[in-house]
Amino acid sequence: MSLISLDASFVSNLNSTLTQEFFVSLGDNTSLKTLNLSNSGTFSSTQIEKLGSAIAFNNIKKGCLEELFLEAAIPSYINLSYFIKGMFISEKKHVEWYNAQFNPNIPKDKKEYFDETFYGKLSFLDISKGNFIPDFSINDIKNKKENNIKPLFEKTGLVDLRMEHCTFNKNFIELLVNTLHEKNTLETLSLKHCWINGEKMKELCKLWKFDQDAPINSNCILKQLDLSLNKFGYSGIMEISRVLTYENNPIKSLNLFHNIFDVNGARRLAEALEVNSTLESIDIGYNRIKDIGLVTILESLSKNKNTKLKHLGCKYNFIRSNCFTNFYEKLHLGEYKLSSIEFSNNLIDEKTIHTLYDLYHKKSENEKNAFEIKCDIFELVPYMDSKRMERTVWISPISYLEKKNNIANIIKEAEKSSILNKNEKLGIFTNISIKRGRKTGHKKDNANSIGFIEFICPNSANMMLKIASTTGISINGKRIKVFKAGTRKDFILVKKSIYTGVNVPTRDRVRTNRARGGFRGSRGGRGSSRGARGAPRGGSRGGFKK
Repeated sequence: MSLISLDASFVSNLNSTLTQEFFVSLGDNTSLKTLNLSNSGTFSSTQIEKLGSAIAFNNIKKGCLEELFLEAAIPSYINLSYFIKGMFISEKKHVEWYNAQFNPNIPKDKKEYFDETFYGKLSFLDISKGNFIPDFSINDIKNKKENNIKPLFEKTGLVDLRMEHCTFNKNFIELLVNTLHEKNTLETLSLKHCWINGEKMKELCKLWKFDQDAPINSNCILKQLDLSLNKFGYSGIMEISRVLTYENNPIKSLNLFHNIFDVNGARRLAEALEVNSTLESIDIGYNRIKDIGLVTILESLSKNKNTKLKHLGCKYNFIRSNCFTNFYEKLHLGEYKLSSIEFSNNLIDEKTIHTLYDLYHKKSENEKNAFEIKCDIFELVPYMDSKRMERTVWISPISYLEKKNNIANIIKEAEKSSILNKNEKLGIFTNISIKRGRKTGHKKDNANSIGFIEFICPNSANMMLKIASTTGISINGKRIKVFKAGTRKDFILVKKSIYTGVNVPTRDRVRTNRARGGFRGSRGGRGSSRGARGAPRGGSRGGFKK
């Protein structure tokens, strides 16, 4: 049996204890395609060099290793340099590892026996959570040093590089820019949450042009670029917007989620989208562009007859119902070429969502002339159809990662033990889906997700309730509750906090603020009567200020 994928992630201190036998075996393996050593401790400089050599030997021995996950395993730029250095191998090193020459025709007293050559074939590499801070500048003429990371991009066939949650200085970005100005194969680059400010963003944008008068860098073929969660603000969005105006720039997918730019940043982006003819997907969620920012961007898209933009992500941007309604109506009329949009967690009320769904989606289903646009705010609406709810039950709490087949098998087993009448049967499932629980802080609560179980016959939902009330149903040792669809509204409609700006009655808003400790500012903040009422309980938890 051949091993194709090896997942050794999240094994405490594993990477520091890997033996020479492991690296020798890895170099000799011809079936392994994916190796995951993420979050299993950091490599020392000696160990990471051996891993690099193992990858090189795997390549010359016709191995299949192409995907390498090393999140939180390479702690510094020095270790990264040793990793790449290890991929330079010689006949001498092969003899040291395997007690035999790879090419027996090379005499041991010749120069070729000692010459080190770079080998490696990696299409995907994840080196997230590293501190890559070199102490030199590649552009310093007086202190010229070699670019150690260049071979990784030039000779391995690397297509997808993930460097998320890393710490860079300007020197490392200069190395990256210098590397990608040479011939390479990199098409996807993720720099999510790497603390790239406006100054670093300006340096990064030299990937495409060193200055405005220079021709575009034809060696940079990046198609997918993730810059989310960097918070580079207006100065950063101005730089990347300038890149989007370059003729024949290759970027097709751009993620700018949560970078703290507002209406002015949206205007710079709109100017770029008015002339861009390559971008197919962009995410500008969580950036406070508001209605006027969205309108400005949409006006630019309508003017650009050559735009290829198909997907627009615009979550958490304070977009109101009227603005979204006007946009959706124009989208229906074909004014924009978009086929997929994301607008959840804005200020769009439920009435608007249901009205638009009934007007464009429900009608088109009956007429078999579907309005082919994917919009996330309509995902839950079909579940609220009265006929569908009549034959659906909700179960909780279950894990979001729970397999649907496992749920079905457990329910069937519960049916056998609780329904003794052979003429009574639970019925056939038509759909089992799992939705995550309500937000807690910045994360979704995976352990307290909700299961939607839909049957063919409405009476099956009643039978499900009967099973739950007799023997009960347990998943992974945890007793789950079963509800008739529609009886627990909070399962299907997420209660939005004041972050989303939904119109909540004053009493409810104050009560919510008290429970969470309150928020400073115009809503329950300094000097407001609402804040004063919330102070006794909220103040101790870092909330209202007296």
